[in-house]
Order: sequence, then structure tokens, then C-alpha cells
Amino acid sequence: MKKFTSFTLPLVVSLLLSVLFVIQNTTYAAPIAVVSPDPEDITPLKPPTFLPDAANGPTAYQKKITKLEGQSNSNPGVYWYQIDDGRFRADSYRAPGGYVHVNNIGTDSNPWPAVGEVYDKIEMARNPIYRPSQYVDHIGTSVHSNNVVNEIIAQVKTVELRQDEESEITALEITDQKTAVLITSKTGRKAMSSNLYKQFRHEDTGLPRWSPSCGCFLPYTKYMTAYYTPLNIYWRARPLSRRKWR
Repeated sequence: MKKFTSFTLPLVVSLLLSVLFVIQNTTYAAPIAVVSPDPEDITPLKPPTFLPDAANGPTAYQKKITKLEGQSNSNPGVYWYQIDDGRFRADSYRAPGGYVHVNNIGTDSNPWPAVGEVYDKIEMARNPIYRPSQYVDHIGTSVHSNNVVNEIIAQVKTVELRQDEESEITALEITDQKTAVLITSKTGRKAMSSNLYKQFRHEDTGLPRWSPSCGCFLPYTKYMTAYYTPLNIYWRARPLSRRKWR
């Protein structure tokens, strides 16, 4: 059996203390979630109900009401476009003029947007990239999304391990119609010495920057940098029915 030497033991203790220091001094963004204010949207699925209830007396026809649920893993994004004065701007819902501006923390030849907070409103119910491809009922029977109606957003959550890596989502809201999500997020580059936040696109647009002071184009081109604000979205819907039940 190998024994610790007088040199090895202090080294091990020092390494353990270093690891503990890193863990204690590393902060992560908290997960963010929002749910529909209607309790029926988040209660577990149940067997179908029929209206009117035959137990209350004879009826010629009944309406079958079935609830379905589905989940989509979506990747909304924030896009920072460089402008002529070297800064970057991104669309932001309700911001003055519709844009948020941040400084370039890089160089003229290697520009990067500083971290900025953007407020987005994304209509999701009409966009197939945010909707689930399949729904299921209370026993797991699958229904294709082309065969459902009354789709609503029941719950939205940030994605574990991607929150504070690709972006930091600081607030989520579901609109009153439950078809859109309001996302407040921080994106951009924290520092030139840091690889956070991690962009999914950083490209030269090829468009030259114009300088009004000299009335000429500068020898630099504008860049575009984009970041995901990933979300897990939980939906509710009803199957498209063309049948009356006796």
C-alpha cells in the first residue's frame, strides 16, 4: 500500500482547498419558469368529459372534450448588428425606438457586442418552430399537431446547463392570450478574455462602416453576432373533432 509522503499530503490539501474555493466563488444564473395563471392549464390530464352530461337526463348528442399536452425545445435568439459608429444594436420590444445599443468591446477589426439586456416578444402559436410536432392525451395516445386546435402555452422554463452559458434569461411572461412569450435576457460578450456568453453565430456582413466626419467609408466592415435564449415550452391543446357523440 502506497503511503503519503510529507510532501504529498500538503499538496493534496492545497488542491482540495483550491477546488472548494472555486466552487464557493462560482455563481450560476437561477433557473427561470413561468406558468399559466389558469389552474386548468397545468393540472394533470384526465379522461375526456362529455357535455351535456348524460347522467343529468337523455340527450341526442354530446360534445366530447379531450385535453392534450405537448412539449417543444425551442431556440429563440437575440441578434446584435453592428452600426456605422461601431456600436451594436438589437431589436427590443418596447425599447425607445425599438432598439437597445451596446458598445463594441473588441477592436475595429475584431468587433464584439458588450453585454446588453433585451426584451423580446415572440408569437409562438402560429410558428411551427416553437410548437410541438406531437401531442398526447391522458393515456399517452399521440396526436399530430396538424390535428389539434386551441393551442395555448401552459408553462415555460429555461434550459438547464444552457442558462448562463449561451445567455442569461432574467424574466419570462406568458401573454394573456397564452400564445406568446415575453423574454428578458442578457447576451453579448462579457469580456474579450471570456468565452461567455457563447454565440451561435459571429460573422462579417461585408458591409463597410460609414464615417460622417470624413464623408467616407472606413476600412472596416460590420459584424453580426447572435445568441440563443433557449426555452422548454409546455403546451395544451384539444384534438380537432368532426364527430358528434350520441
